[in-house]
Amino acid sequence: MDFDAHVDRIDALTRNARNTWFVLLGVLVFITITLMGVEDIDFYGVDRATKLPLVDVEVPTRLFFVAAPILAAAVYGYFHLYLIRLWDALGAAPAEHKGRKLGDAVTPWLVTDMALFLRPEARVARAMDVPAFLLNVGLAWIFGLAVLGRIWWESATGREVWTTALAGAAFFIAGSAAYSSGRAMLQVLKYREPRGRVVSQENALFLYHLIGAPLIVIISLARVWLPIEWVPLAPVQLAEARLVERPVGWLQYEHAKREFQVT
Repeated sequence: MDFDAHVDRIDALTRNARNTWFVLLGVLVFITITLMGVEDIDFYGVDRATKLPLVDVEVPTRLFFVAAPILAAAVYGYFHLYLIRLWDALGAAPAEHKGRKLGDAVTPWLVTDMALFLRPEARVARAMDVPAFLLNVGLAWIFGLAVLGRIWWESATGREVWTTALAGAAFFIAGSAAYSSGRAMLQVLKYREPRGRVVSQENALFLYHLIGAPLIVIISLARVWLPIEWVPLAPVQLAEARLVERPVGWLQYEHAKREFQVT
């Protein structure tokens, strides 16, 4: 495959990954804004719901904590699957051709620039490279995991094991996708080794699944109904909250007491 063919393949993967990235960022921002408005009473109040921003629609809070982690984990995993293919294409392409650097030939994108930071021979060094690299790692990896982690953590307020376990599973799957993508990027672009040869990194992924899955289950159970020493029960603040429908003619205690004394 010649240099131009490599560039065309990278550009095609970049367009698809970039579109998915924008969708992912939109979903994560949407979920984050929604979470900021969720209160403990929204899980239990008879007339309470969670209002979705922008669309101005109210949905049951428990339904939001089921749908949000599934949607976020699906888009997050899909995005990182595209990134793995992009790393392979970037690693297979020549660093330069006839004095033309690979980084200057491909379609500009922040994530592509971040990846090529690990192949200095394929790009021209520019100012702010290190801060830009860290910012892109935060946007492409950490932001999604942080949002999914918060959904999992706050879902325990609803005191339903299956809801919290589902959110935990979404967080766990996203973590697996993030690790696989990051490992592929380092392996293909920095260490320049075929991904099948690095046994220690495969063992690390196996350990992540072996330790992470039971840990997610234990923490979920502890947060919902069976606290342990290092994982307390999720606090629920319902002071002066309205849990049921009030009957017709309902009065505050002091008002009802005075009316009773009068009559």
